[in-house]
Amino acid sequence: MPRLSRQNARDDGDVYMDLVRAFPLRVIKSDREADDAMAMLDSLLDKETLTAAEKEYFEVLEQLISNYEEENYKIERLPDCEIIRHLLSDNNISQVEFSRATKIAEPTISAILGGKRELTRNQIGVVAEFFRVSVDVFSHDPDRQKVHRREKVS
Repeated sequence: MPRLSRQNARDDGDVYMDLVRAFPLRVIKSDREADDAMAMLDSLLDKETLTAAEKEYFEVLEQLISNYEEENYKIERLPDCEIIRHLLSDNNISQVEFSRATKIAEPTISAILGGKRELTRNQIGVVAEFFRVSVDVFSHDPDRQKVHRREKVS
């Protein structure tokens, strides 16, 4: 997120109201409105610094988008195999290199990537540390899962 800049209170109120006039803060009811809201957030993210008013507006709009998505999209946990496959690919790391670095046996990695077994708690910690991601990425509790596939709720 951009840095916060300082402005006097009167200017801040004007900035906030200008943002509200440009894109009113109201309940998002469609994918189109959600896309428009995301475009507004993106325009704020493009700025190097944000005023206190812009930051407050950003946070409220971000929550409105989040509320819409929670109500309209089912969040499905990705299996460990898909997460690891993605991380290996993005980091251009082979299974052999991954095995050596994490000290997880190659057959175990193959079984995990093949979807035949899940990561153990210990392996979750090792893999998360290796890729510098949160252990929540591999959490088996869907409410705490951070890597998701969005699927429209019918």
